[in-house]
Formats: sequence, structure tokens, C-alpha cells
Amino acid sequence: MTPSPTFNAATHSLRGTHLVEASAGTGKTFNITTLVVRLLVESNLTIDQILVVSFAKASTADLRSRVRSRLVEAIDAFQAGQSPDVVLDVLARKAPPAVGLERLRAGLRDFDRAAIYTIHSFCQRALVEFAFESGEPFASEFVEGAEELYLELCQDHWARTAYAADPAWLEGVAGVMSTPKSLFDIARYASERPDLRVLPSSSTQPTPAQLAALRVRFESCAALWRSGEATIRSDLDYGNGRLKADYQAPKIEGPLAVLGSLLTGATPSGPRVPGSSGMFTLAALMANVKGKGPVNFHAFFGAWQAYLELAIPLRNGELIELQQQLHRTARTTLDAHKNLHNIRAYSDLLVRLADATRGANGRVLADALFRRYPAALIDEFQDTDPVQFSVFEAMYQGGRGALFLIGDPKQAIYAFRGGDIYAYLRAAGRSPPSTLDVNFRSDRALVEALGSLYPRSSLPFVDPRIPFHAVTAAKGTRLRGPSGEPAPLQLRMLRKEGKGKNGITNTWADRALADLVAADMVRFLRSDALMLRGTKADGALDWSPPRASDCAVLVRKNLDAERIHRALRALGIPSVVTSDTSVFQSAAAAELHALLDAIVHASSDRRIRAAVVSPLVGLSANQLAEAVVHDARWAEWALTFRDLHERWADHGFAAVFRRLMGEPLSELHGAAEPRLLAEPGGERRVTNLLHLGELLQRRETSHTLTPAALLSWFSQRIANAGDASDDEEVRLESDADAATIMTVYKAKGLQFPVVWVPYGHVNFGAGDTRPMYHGDPPDEAATVSFDPGEWGTNAVVAEVEAKAQERRILYVSLTRAAHRLTVFTGEWHRGGDSALDALLHPSGTLDEDRRMGELEALAGASGGRIGASWFDEAVETPIHLPSPDPKGVTVGTFAGRVRTSWRRSSYSGLTRAKGVAEEAPEDHDEAVDDEAAEGPRGALAPEAPGTASADVSLPMDALPCGFADFPRGKRPGTTLHALYEHADFLDLGPALDAMVAERLAAERVDAKHVVPATAGIRASLATDLGGSLTGFALHQLSREHRLDELAFTFPVSSRGPTAPSLRQRDLVKFFVTHGEVKLAERVAALTFGRLRGHLHGKIDLVFEHGGKFYVADYKSNHLGPTLGDYTPTQMARAMAEHSYDLQYLVYSVAVHRFLTLRLPGYQFATHFGGVRYLFIRGMTPATGAARGVFAANPAEALVVGLSELLRSPPGSAS
Repeated sequence: MTPSPTFNAATHSLRGTHLVEASAGTGKTFNITTLVVRLLVESNLTIDQILVVSFAKASTADLRSRVRSRLVEAIDAFQAGQSPDVVLDVLARKAPPAVGLERLRAGLRDFDRAAIYTIHSFCQRALVEFAFESGEPFASEFVEGAEELYLELCQDHWARTAYAADPAWLEGVAGVMSTPKSLFDIARYASERPDLRVLPSSSTQPTPAQLAALRVRFESCAALWRSGEATIRSDLDYGNGRLKADYQAPKIEGPLAVLGSLLTGATPSGPRVPGSSGMFTLAALMANVKGKGPVNFHAFFGAWQAYLELAIPLRNGELIELQQQLHRTARTTLDAHKNLHNIRAYSDLLVRLADATRGANGRVLADALFRRYPAALIDEFQDTDPVQFSVFEAMYQGGRGALFLIGDPKQAIYAFRGGDIYAYLRAAGRSPPSTLDVNFRSDRALVEALGSLYPRSSLPFVDPRIPFHAVTAAKGTRLRGPSGEPAPLQLRMLRKEGKGKNGITNTWADRALADLVAADMVRFLRSDALMLRGTKADGALDWSPPRASDCAVLVRKNLDAERIHRALRALGIPSVVTSDTSVFQSAAAAELHALLDAIVHASSDRRIRAAVVSPLVGLSANQLAEAVVHDARWAEWALTFRDLHERWADHGFAAVFRRLMGEPLSELHGAAEPRLLAEPGGERRVTNLLHLGELLQRRETSHTLTPAALLSWFSQRIANAGDASDDEEVRLESDADAATIMTVYKAKGLQFPVVWVPYGHVNFGAGDTRPMYHGDPPDEAATVSFDPGEWGTNAVVAEVEAKAQERRILYVSLTRAAHRLTVFTGEWHRGGDSALDALLHPSGTLDEDRRMGELEALAGASGGRIGASWFDEAVETPIHLPSPDPKGVTVGTFAGRVRTSWRRSSYSGLTRAKGVAEEAPEDHDEAVDDEAAEGPRGALAPEAPGTASADVSLPMDALPCGFADFPRGKRPGTTLHALYEHADFLDLGPALDAMVAERLAAERVDAKHVVPATAGIRASLATDLGGSLTGFALHQLSREHRLDELAFTFPVSSRGPTAPSLRQRDLVKFFVTHGEVKLAERVAALTFGRLRGHLHGKIDLVFEHGGKFYVADYKSNHLGPTLGDYTPTQMARAMAEHSYDLQYLVYSVAVHRFLTLRLPGYQFATHFGGVRYLFIRGMTPATGAARGVFAANPAEALVVGLSELLRSPPGSAS
């Protein structure tokens, strides 16, 4: 293969498309930052025209920081006209200094606008900024993943299929796809992988002739079974000594019973293949016969084999159809659901942008994106996929602009997340790569040691298009010693004796390998090794002993990380586990769930017993037994859990969680947090618990969940944790001087001084269910077959790709170390095909002595760069590491002043009786007791800033109000608001029925409420709104004339941090001055303290009619069971009791300010129409505005005056 040219960021062309291969440690990020400097200076681009994309949030944040630092360095170089940095020195000398300085300073000044994004952030911005070209909505709610939607879709599809199927068919299917989760990949493929080629393209239904032949064969088997069952069972009797252990009675009794039940029943209409029935074929029996003598079996087994030979392909055809039906409908169904709820998963962003660039408007969108970003630098390009690549191909088609694709195919390890190395290779075929050939990470001897291993294999990464490029090292030796083992690459050979009959087993590794790694780390930390830390103040080199924080252990599985963590802790080495495991998969999640389950079901003694023996409470089995037999003692526990239940219901999850963590639940047991912290591993457990508490609190608040609903969500997250979203990943319990343990996938892109790789023998393989593989060149499309009959063949092809993936994973593991790398190897049972064996023993599998001979020869020829030794399995005693030196570290003293009045607040925050005005959740009615709301609770008169007309009895007052049986409370109120928000007021036909049914189902509201809810909405939208809106109802209002859920945030006391706060007495005085004495009295009864900052909220509806703008708010308050309970007087009383008059004045101020900014020539008297508070339970066309409609028309002086008061309060500063 012709060597690739070396890439030089200082001189490489800035036009066209360029592929840059950056081997591990060769300064990829440095070169990206240099290209940004050159594009600014030489191409005269602005910082927001240079698109820089990476694939992870952490790497993107690092890129942003490094680009900014590089700009600062470049400015210094251009100012001086030279630089010690060779690259910047070249740039500073060749570019006009004044022009270069001006452009660099502009880039630094405007750096907040820098287009440095994750791939998903870029797609989101592109879709929003070019919404007209892409056809996407301007704003959507983004969710971290769509796994719950996929699973729900699969469950629905499975349920519809299973409901109509007969039990025998289900039994047969269970052997291949046993649960809805087995269809999960299909839903994900349909939504996230539009590039995926699905085979077969169509399903084949059994022909009548095939079914007739199948019935004949089945009936033949059934007849043989009925006539010879005793002989058949005798032939299968393991006690006869003819068959191997797989045919022992416990293993065949279940499958044989199922088979007998099928054969003695009615002839099935289609292919039926019970699970494990393949073991009863003649071929299977002959393969399991002991010895070599002739054996005769009953004719049934040959007949059953003939039946299966026809039935299995036909059954597979049914399974193909089952899968294809889901694949055909999945994306359409998911898209409809997401569009209805206006949500997008991050995976949708990429697919939708790619679809848009390939659609009817694709060329227009691609051109617009290119004009926006004439240059792009794509980091970690080896992790791309065809969908991502197609977007950038469209933008920079024909080589226009500057497109740099930077990556390393040897580090493409994210196939399980959709990364597709073949997309990179296709790009390489079109634009041959340049390479970076200097390693800036690792010591020279270590670089050379690894460089001597890979050329020993002709295909080190399986695919000939991925060669190993030798690199030179920029760094010398920065680790001395330890004595006796100075080589930077240490190969530890494990003896197989005692670890397995035919080689070292994974069972042994799971039990003991972690202890050996910990022992080796202890020896290293106790050794005389010295590490170069830098230069001392006197100019001398700073050599000091290694610390725990210099050490890292890289693993393949999170479970192995926990084993290493425990082993290190046992030997006194502090360590932290960094993984992408979901905190919902932790033991702490199960423990907290058991406790919360008992609190929600506080009347269940069984649940309470399970909770009190969990580590969170800490009762021993003996203590539980004593409590159970003593009625009084158990009654105390029952009372404790009832109290916790009531606290949760009254005060929310946070109040209960604080009690659980910070207060003892009984006199015999201390509070959970301090007690757990005193136990081994307690810091990890408490970190997980606090993390879970935060996630549960956030979920409860954002979705207004009851305790039972929150517990249900918690259960679902534990059951379907899967890949963790960023905010669910297990957090570090400490950042003290500790060793790092992490998976290889998490470690990619990172470096550590000293690294251990104990699990290089691991080989995960491709799997045998629906394996994905790539077709033949030139397209090499990702392909998956839905035909179970092809899975075995496809798995062979997929296994070759998996083997290549394993080689790349090993490369990433071996290239994380800066100074020293220790690799564990040995003769593993079934490990001869591992990536590590292929690297160390490319000639083939050897026994352990010959393996050791090869390694010793390799070490001898390495010039001291490689060490090979039998591992010393001697037990080590715990090490006592010195504590970090606290000298010079002092505790700071805060001498400033915290201005507690500066905050975000809302109407709810102002009216809440607390000492300070604070942010509160949105108001969606009925936060008060329903029964108490049915009548007046005070002596307040029913006046409000609006005028309520006198009550007049109406004939229909005795009729039931609308939504009569609809649930009451805050959450149902929120649900009703959402129904109005998503309703098309002009279309009250079947579309409204469908929308209400779907949204109520999503909120788990009983289906019996769909019809009355729909009727109530129709009635309220058809009700005349009275006053200046007489003759007008909301069903006449189009989308173009309404704003739903209008969010606002405006400043209070906006003249700076020292401006006066808004005081309660300022509002009281204002309302008295404007004649609103009743409102002033109610404000005086509040205790919101001072406020300076921002006031925010959401207005249910702002609409325009006849040139005027109106504020409308839906109120689901239950004032009584009949229409007569929604008279103007009753509504005015409710308005006063809940301070809704203050609310609508705040809303009126918000709309007044909004129109002032948005409406040319706005005048309050001309354009502001007033307020309508719609008590929807009392609205009906028959009564018009006389029932359920509260109308108010606040005076201009009141609204404008309140706006000015909020802007500039008269009080003193606080």
C-alpha cells in the first residue's frame, strides 16, 4: 500500500474536501484549532462561518476551550511577529500582521457566536434556522432518547398480534422472539437508520399446497405419537445409557410435554414449531448418541424431522411478516406521535436533516447551509454513519468550500451506537487521507514498543483498507523504573493452572482477576518508580513517586469496573468508576425503589418488611423478626410509613427524600446518609442515592406526578435503563487522589500516565439474533435480515466485522497510556481468536509455554521497551497512601452580601404565603382542596377589577355542569389545559375526538372520560363570550389569530443590581390609589417580601378579534355540580379567593408589553380588548356568557401604571 502523505495544518490547502487520519495521540485537536486560525486569517471567514462538529458533549466543550486558547496564542504570535510554536510562527511570518490581527481579534471578540457544536446541536440549529427550507417546526421539546416510545410501539404491535394468535403459534414464536423487547431493534432501525437495507424485501405467504403438505406431515407425526408414545419416551430415556447428558429427564420433560400436547390436539391451520422441539428430530438424536454402535429409533423422530423441515421455513415466513409490518409502520407511527406532542428525540434531528437535504427542497437547503458555513471541520469522523455523512456531502458537494474530515479508522469503536466504519472507508475511497505522524501523548519507548507489535500482522485490523501507520514520538522518557521492570510495556502472563481445565476461564476471571490487578497496582505504587511532574522553582526537574491518581484500569464491562473498584478498595487504593452505566441500574436504585414502594403502599406489611431490611433503613433479619412478633413495635413502623406517605402526598417527593436521607426512621437506626458513608463503599452508594433523588424530584416537578405515578415511572426506568442519557450516567463519588476505572468506550480520547488492560482477551462477538452486517462493495450498505433462517449465515459475516471491531477496541485500550502500559495475557479457554492473541501471537494459537517463549523473544528484541514475565500471584497487604498535602490550602471566607430579593418569580410565587417571593410551578388551577372550593371561605365581596353582572336565575341552572365526572385536582387541570392548547377550534369534528382520546390515554386517564371531556370542550368553545365579544365564540377562532401558552419573562426593578426592590407595601399603595381597595387588602395579607429580578409565567390564550387582543385563561375549578353554581357572583368570589384578579393584571401587563414591542402603532385603548376567565365546567351555548364566563376590562391607568411600578419600584434598595 502506498504511504499516505503527511498532513501539515500550517500549509495544507484550505479548499476542497480533505480526509485527515489522526492516529492516537497525534494532536488531532491541535490541528483542528490551527485550521480554525488559518480559516479566519487566510480565508477571511468569521468565527460563526466555520463549523466545527464533534460527536460528544465533553469533546465539543474541550474543542471550544482549545479553539479559544489557540486564538489567544495566535494573537500573541501575530503581535510579536514570531512564536515559539512552530506552526504559529509560520503563520505569523507569512500573513500581513495588521490584517491577521484584526481578523483574529474579531474571532475572539465574537467567540460566543462560534459554531462549535455536537452533531445533534448542529442539526437542531440547522432545522430551526432554516425551518422553511427543511419543513420542520420552529420549536419542539427535545427528549434525550426515544427508547420508551420504541418499547411502547413494540408492545402495541406484539399485543395486537398475540391477541389474534392461537397458543400453539405463540409457543413456536417464543423460541425465536419471546417478548415485545425482541422487536425493539426493528423500531429503532425504522426511526434512526433509514439507510439500513432490510431483507427480504417482501414476505412470502404459505401457498395452499404447502399448507396441505404440512397438514399431512403433522397428521403422520400425530398418528405415530398416539400409537407409539410409550416407545418414543423409552427411546428418550436417559437411563438407557444411549444418549448424552442433554437428554437427561429434567432437560426434556418440559419440551416433551409441550410436544405431546400439540400432537394430541387438533391439527393446526399453519406451521407450529414449539420451542426446543428440534431436539426430537432423528438428526439431533443421532448426534447425541453415545458410542459408535448402530442405534434404532422409533419412526416418529424421522417423521418429526420431516415435518420441521417444512414447518420452520413456513413459520419463518410468518415471523418475517410480523417484523416487516412493524418496520413498515414504525416510523410513520412514531413521527405522528412526535408531531402530535411536538417532541423530538436527538436521533430524529439527524435523520430529519438528512431527509430534508435529500427531499424536494434538498438542494435549496444544502445551498443555504453551505452559505451559512463555507468551511467545516468534522472531528471524530470515524464515528460517522451514512446518514451523517450524507448531510455534509450535500453541503460541500463538488468540493466546494473547505471540508476537513478528521478521524482515525483504527479507533472506530462505536458500532453499537450506530457508528459505521464503512461510511468512513467510502469517504477515504473518494478522498485519500493524509496522516498525522507524530505522537505527542506517549513516551518514545512506549510508542516504539507498540509500533513493533502491529507490523507483525499483515492485516492487523482485518480490513486491508485500515493499515497501521507508524508514528514517531515527540516526548522522551518521563517515568524512571521501577527497578527490575523498567520497560514501558509490560506483558503479564497468567498461568492457567487452577484456572480451568482447557485454559483460563471467564468464570475464574470474574472471581479473581480484579484482585491480581489490584495487587499489581499496589506493587507499582510501593516501588521506587519516579515520574516527571515538570520543573521546580529552581529550574530542577521535578521527579516524584507515582500516585493513585496516575493510575487507570480500562475494562470492557461495567460489571468488571465494579469488581476492580472493590479489589482496589480492599487493598487501600482509592478509586473512582467512570462509566456510562445508568444510575437506574445501580443497587441503590433497587433499594430506593423498595423503600418508595412501601411508602406509596403504606398499608402493605409485606412491602414495609422488604423496605426496612434494605440498607437504607438497615434492620437485620433478627431485628425484623423481633419487630414483627411485637405488635407495638411493628405498629410504630407502620405508623412511620403512613406518615411518610402523607408527607409525600402533601409536600412532594423532596420532603420525603430529605427525611429518608437526613433523619433516622427509628430510635435504633441513624439517618441513612451518615450511616451509609461510614460503611465500605458508602460514598458510592450515597452519591447514587442523591443522584436518584435529584432525577425523581425533577420528574415529579416537570410532569406534576402523584406519588404512585412517580413510582411507576421509577419502575419503568429501572426495567428499561439501557444506555444512560447524559444526566442519568453514574456520577463520580469523589475527585480526590484516586485511580480511575472506566470502560474503553468512555476512555476514548483520554490519556492516563499509567494504564492496566486486564481484559484484552474479551471477545463479545456479533450475536445471533438479527445480526447486522455490511454488503459487498461498492455500496457496503448496512444490512439486516428478518428471516431467522438466514441469521446463522449472516452471523458468520457479522462475526468477521465484530472481529475487526475487537481489534480496534484493543488499539484504543493500548494507546491511552502516556508512560507505562501493563497488559494481562494467557492461554484462555476459547480465547485463541481474541484481538489480543491476534496481536501477540499472529502465527496462531499456542499453549502457554510456547506463548511465553514468543513473548520473551519479543521482549528480547525490543531493546528494553517490552517486558514479559509470569505474573506473580502473591497476595499483597493493603497499602497506606499519604494524604494529599494540605499546606497552603485555606478555607475561604465569604464577605459579600447575597441579595435574596433578586430572583425569578411568578403570580403563584407572589400569592404563595411564604417569606420570600420565589419561583413556582405554572398555575393550572385547583391547587386547593376541591370541597373547600365549592363555597365562599371568607368575607370578601365578589368585586374585582372587572365588573360582574348581577345574577339572574336561568331555567337550565339545575342542569349538571360540564366535565361533571372528570377528575379534579392539579394534574387533571393541566390535562384539560393541554386539550384546549392542541385543539383546532375550527374543527370540532372527529379530529377533536381522536386528539382527546390519544392525549387522555397518554396521561393514563380512564377512557370513560373521553366522551364527556370532548362534549365539554365543544360546549365551552361554542359559548358566547359576552360584552365586547357578544356574538363571538372561540370555535370561530383560527390558529392564525391565537397564541397558546404564551410564555413571558419581564424584569422587575430593571435599573440594575442596586435598584430598589418591589415591596409588598408598594403594591398595596398602588391598588389603593387606583380604587382597588379589596385587591389591596388581599395583597396586604400576603407575605412575599421583596422582589427584584424577573416575573415570568404562561398565559393560556391570547387571541385577536376585531382588531383587539384579549387575555383568556381556562379555569377548571369545580364551583359546584350544576350550571347555577357558575353565576357571575360565584365566579367573582372564586376570582377573589385565588387572587385571579392579580393574576390577570400581571397577564395584562405582559400582553401590553408584548404588543408594545410587536405591534406598530400600538395603543392600549385601541388594541387591548380585555380579559376572559373561562370557568369551563360552567360554560354551555344555552346560557351564553351568563354562566362560566368572567369578563373584565382593566383600565389603561391600572395596567400601564402597574407595568411602570414593576419596572421601577419606588422603595429602597435591599
